[in-house]
This record gives sequence, C-alpha cells and structure tokens, in this order.
Amino acid sequence: MGRAVVANAKEAFGPMPDTIPGELRAVAAEPEKLTLEGNNLGS
Repeated sequence: MGRAVVANAKEAFGPMPDTIPGELRAVAAEPEKLTLEGNNLGS
C-alpha cells in the first residue's frame, strides 16, 4: 500500500526536487518550532 501511495504522489505532484526551497529549509532545520494552526500542537 505504501508503494501505491508514493506512486500516486509522484503522479499527482511530479518528482521530488533535488534541493529544498529556502522557505522549507528553515523549518526543517528547527523541527521543535513546528506548530499547527493556532500556534500549538494540540492538547
């Protein structure tokens, strides 16, 4: 099932980029600052 999900994602969104765009690089570098809408991670 996982392979099917990956195959469908590739079909829908195209191949993964070779580099991470700058906006995402900052988030990837600081995962502890990830938040959901409302600036919290839930209850």
